[in-house]
Amino acid sequence: MFIQWGYLVFFGAACPIVIVLAAITDYAETRTDGRKLLWSFRRVVPNRVDGIGEPLNAFMYTLYLGVIINAGLFVYTFGTLRFLPDDAQIWIYAGIMVFLGTVLAIVKTTHPKIPDATKVQLARQNAVYNTLVLGNVDVDQQLDFDESMVGKTPEQVKAEKEKEEMLMEIMEVDERGSDYAAIEARESTSTETDGLNTDV
Repeated sequence: MFIQWGYLVFFGAACPIVIVLAAITDYAETRTDGRKLLWSFRRVVPNRVDGIGEPLNAFMYTLYLGVIINAGLFVYTFGTLRFLPDDAQIWIYAGIMVFLGTVLAIVKTTHPKIPDATKVQLARQNAVYNTLVLGNVDVDQQLDFDESMVGKTPEQVKAEKEKEEMLMEIMEVDERGSDYAAIEARESTSTETDGLNTDV
């Protein structure tokens, strides 16, 4: 699959119909592999991993190298810009590379490695693991999770929760103080009006 990916990224622009043929063969291979895994082979033992590892970096390097090669194919090999001088062809070649590199950077920025739903799921998993396996987080806190819990130790999570509780208590005290001040002001105004009524 990686060899096929390399050929398509590097030389797919030379024969675009090959991309369609590769999609058809990949679909057929996916269906046959799925049938073998479900019916012909023993069930696979599940094993949790964080990703595919180093091959992901190889795919990305291939993609960025494909930008350079496809820009060269378009400008020099296909002959579409043959009527332009050499200096102009070089600038167009550089412009195409910058444009495609910018598109890749925008796509990488707008599509993060860890989606928001996955972050929430990781936070849930972290909370359950800390509660049931490690026993470090209180039962009241196991459902009180958010994205900020991802990648933090139970002690850090507990310290942040305690800090939030202290802030809530301070806010409640401030609210009570403002209520008391309002009551005292109301009582003082009522006594003043009562004094005026008695003078009359």
